[in-house]
Amino acid sequence: MLTDTFGPHSQTLYSLLARCRELGGFEGDEAHGIRGVFHRPLLELARELGFEGTVEGRLSIDVLRRAVESGKLALLSIDLARVRGGLSGGHLLLVHAYDGESKEFLLHDCSEVLANPGENARVPEAVLEGISNRKGLIVWLAAAR
Repeated sequence: MLTDTFGPHSQTLYSLLARCRELGGFEGDEAHGIRGVFHRPLLELARELGFEGTVEGRLSIDVLRRAVESGKLALLSIDLARVRGGLSGGHLLLVHAYDGESKEFLLHDCSEVLANPGENARVPEAVLEGISNRKGLIVWLAAAR
């Protein structure tokens, strides 16, 4: 999501997934899906791609809002079971802006769990707070900060 947001890059999705797995960023399951994404290896991969950031274990809505209002991005972990019945596990969203007038976050949801299309989806602050695991990454382009 980060490389798509910041323009052309030479890595394929497959190469990014392979590198993330090498770093210990996730484990596969029996159905060839992904079981768990680990934030520290994900941050290591982001750093290899030219970003800087922090792992946030207490990513409150206030911290999230301040980060995006200062021009940073957040990879926010959400609980899919809180989104709707029949879903389980976790999911990452790329939160990139906040609209203070409507009290909505703007985000990219590559799996279109929250909205279709998932690009620039507007999600009310209260909804995001209700589905958030309060964990994730705050990231920015290394040269920009």
